[in-house]
Amino acid sequence: MRLLAVGLVLLFIVGCKPKEKKIVDYNGKYVEYIERNEIWLEGDIKISLTIENGAKVVYLIRHAEKDTVPKGNPILTKDGYDRSYRLAEIFKKTRLDAIYSTLYNRTMHTVDSLCNAKGLPTKIYQPKNLRQLGNDISSSKELNKVMIAGHSNTTPAMANVLMDYKILDKGFPESDYDNLLVVNMLPDGQKKLYQLRFK
Repeated sequence: MRLLAVGLVLLFIVGCKPKEKKIVDYNGKYVEYIERNEIWLEGDIKISLTIENGAKVVYLIRHAEKDTVPKGNPILTKDGYDRSYRLAEIFKKTRLDAIYSTLYNRTMHTVDSLCNAKGLPTKIYQPKNLRQLGNDISSSKELNKVMIAGHSNTTPAMANVLMDYKILDKGFPESDYDNLLVVNMLPDGQKKLYQLRFK
C-alpha cells in the first residue's frame, strides 16, 4: 500500500512538472537571404524582424577577407571580393536606407557591390565616433534599415552601443570574417540582437 502511495505521489509530481520551453538559438546560423523583414537562415528557419511604427534594423558586418598589402590600408583578397558579392546577393530583396563604412579600402570594398545594387552612396563614419553614429541612427526618422561595415573590434563595439549595454565583451578573432550581427530596435524601447553569419 505504501509503495502504491509513493508511486502515485511520484506520478503526480512528474505530471505536474511544467513543460520546458524550447528556445530556438539562432546564434551562429548562416543567412541564406533577407526578404523584406524576414531573415531566412540555413535549414529553412525564418526570423521575422519588426520594421513598422518607427522600429529600426541595423546590420553590422566586419570587412571581408583582406590582403596583406599595402600594409596600412590593404584591399580585399579574391575570397573577400567573393564575400562582398555574396553580401549584395543576400540583401537583394530587402530595402536599405543607408550603408556606412569606415574610410579604409577593406571596408569600402566590402560594401561596394551592395551600394551599387541599392543605388546608395557609401556614408563614411569615424570608428572613434561610434556613439555619435548610434545616436544619429536612433534619432533619425529616415534611417530605419541600415548597414554598417566595420572592423574586428568596432563591429562588436557598435552592437554594444546600439544595445545600450556591453552584450559582446570581446572583438572578433582576426581570421573571422563571416559575422553578421542584426540589431532590431523596437518602438517600445526593447532591443534584440541576432548573432548570425554569412558565407
